[in-house]
Amino acid sequence: MLCGGIVASVAEVFISYRVDDAAYAAAAIEERLVQRLGPAQVFRDCVGMSPGARYPQAIREVLHRCAAMVAVIGPAWLTLTDLEGRRRIDNPRDWVRMELAAALRRGIYLVPLLLDRARMPVPDDLPGDIDGLALRQYATVRHAHLAHDVDRVADALEQAVPELLARPRPPAAPDAVPAAHSWRAQTLVRLEAVRAEALSEAAEPATAVLRLRELVAEASRVLGSRDPLVPALRHELALWTDRAGDPAAAMRLYDQAWRERVTILGGNHPDTNSSLTARNDPRLARRARG
Repeated sequence: MLCGGIVASVAEVFISYRVDDAAYAAAAIEERLVQRLGPAQVFRDCVGMSPGARYPQAIREVLHRCAAMVAVIGPAWLTLTDLEGRRRIDNPRDWVRMELAAALRRGIYLVPLLLDRARMPVPDDLPGDIDGLALRQYATVRHAHLAHDVDRVADALEQAVPELLARPRPPAAPDAVPAAHSWRAQTLVRLEAVRAEALSEAAEPATAVLRLRELVAEASRVLGSRDPLVPALRHELALWTDRAGDPAAAMRLYDQAWRERVTILGGNHPDTNSSLTARNDPRLARRARG
């Protein structure tokens, strides 16, 4: 996956998601939608962009022309916070909020897509510029029935946006295996399920650290070290390592995640900046010094 660059082709369906909430599920959903709609009709930031251009400009160009949006909402979508403890969704410069606000302003077809344990936000949960999201009919995706559930979303997209049907589809081999049963989709869904279990409210920090170490190793082995999901997991591992009482190790992990994201995503990507900010947090440095 390549981020931080020029949009390679016109995208009709924009996939909005939070990396720290639903990265694996978003990748699996994208894979299935591509099977149904074709690669030119589906945009997710880490695959629809090529190296070299400015991230904000490239994203805004796609938001200006896309015909529909799928907003992937996981269990932590609404409650994730920044380093100051404030909800990310309350920040006017939060990318997910800006994506949704753009879609709502334009009045394009917008599907909130809830993952397993996620709940649909109500208007009072959301800032005023995106509270219209709560009025959109949502769909659900269960990890055990991903193919069926995403196909229902694809059916709705094709009905609401007839232009999607006018685009040529890539020919499928007679014995092609559906994307939802491919090794990559299975891996992404499995990793997401294990991650959600490891980071549930009941999880002890030490337990989460052990599970996330396993996930980092497995993601590196299966997806490859240049997959953006690897540093995303490492960033999460750093967070829980700090909570488990080892801030010095957390600083090293944040630094490694930042360096990986610079290489994969580019220095200006919001996720790269997130790892850099976490690594340089003076409170973390004080805890590390003891």
